[in-house]
Amino acid sequence: MNARRVGGVATALAVAWVAVATGEVPGTARGFAGLMRGRVIRSDENGAVVEVTAVDKTWNHNRAKDPSSLVGRAIAIRVEPSVYEHKKEYLSRVRRFVEALRPGAIESFDVNHIGGDGLVFLELTERQTTKQESTGERRAGEKDRRLECARAEERELRRRMERVAAERERRRKDAGRR
Repeated sequence: MNARRVGGVATALAVAWVAVATGEVPGTARGFAGLMRGRVIRSDENGAVVEVTAVDKTWNHNRAKDPSSLVGRAIAIRVEPSVYEHKKEYLSRVRRFVEALRPGAIESFDVNHIGGDGLVFLELTERQTTKQESTGERRAGEKDRRLECARAEERELRRRMERVAAERERRRKDAGRR
């Protein structure tokens, strides 16, 4: 009997681990809508898996019975293109943000449980938007600097080619005089 009990506990633990590992939302948190904070486990442009460390706010349309049941769980957050249809270019901004998340980073997420497994990412926070804009400006500045360096290298290469051509012409004339 003791072995069965241990086996049952092991099975229950294995089932619980699968639920946590796949990012399923617990039953008491279904319908959650709010701002949560978590440590990034992994991410790509289509979403992230986050270990929830805190539920900071819940929105008026929150239907979860116990939003705090998310804390301590690894939850999948997905980027749903249909959410951003009314905002031009917003989907690409959200995807760049989510893809840039690094494992171990602690970040806030405005999410909603629409149905199924995991949560849906809704909007970038003001801080995330500002950070992304400054990163974009830096990238644009880096691109400008690289372009200017490439142009300078091209000008230098043309000067060298002109010098080589002039030297060849001079040698050809010198060879014709002899």
